[in-house]
Amino acid sequence: MHQDRKAWAVLILSIGIAMTGLQDTFMKYLSGDYPFHELQFIRCAMAIVIVGFVGAATGGFSGLNPRNLRPVILRGFILGAGSACFYLSLASMTLADATAIYFALPLIVAALSGVMIREHVHTWRWIAAVIGFIGVLVTIKPASSSFEPAAILTLIATCLYALGNLFTRRIDRSVPPLIIAMFAGIGFLTVALLLALVFGSGRFVTS
Repeated sequence: MHQDRKAWAVLILSIGIAMTGLQDTFMKYLSGDYPFHELQFIRCAMAIVIVGFVGAATGGFSGLNPRNLRPVILRGFILGAGSACFYLSLASMTLADATAIYFALPLIVAALSGVMIREHVHTWRWIAAVIGFIGVLVTIKPASSSFEPAAILTLIATCLYALGNLFTRRIDRSVPPLIIAMFAGIGFLTVALLLALVFGSGRFVTS
């Protein structure tokens, strides 16, 4: 039985979110000079090497049970596809607008959590999520002439991120976190390689 340490979890999550924001900024900055699949490949290859080194040094890969890996593998590919949609949308959107749309994540998680993981969502959380989604609609402006089609790609990415988060809760707690991180990197890397096979020749490049 694992003990819940909510304060420690919140701290780790906050650090992760801050690093993700920094990463998004770098990806946006470099996207004008490098194709997305190349950035994604390098980013994930480095992550896999780091996670592999830490896992080998700390024994973090011990207790690997192939029977528990199905949701881990599926989560990795879902998050990889979500990452691709999000960063590809940045080619036509500002980072601020894309991030604002990403704030629809709590509403999507709340809507799906009762179905997928049977968690009860309190009314006040629904209210907060709906208010946040109204802000997202203000950002997207779907009925406006200034509507940016890339916003749909960002919204798809948000839905995929929500699914990935829900699959995290379905993973058996006996699966070491480093294994989850490793398969996430593999999922991201696989999506980058698939995109490279399609777009790598540059035949789809336009102004």
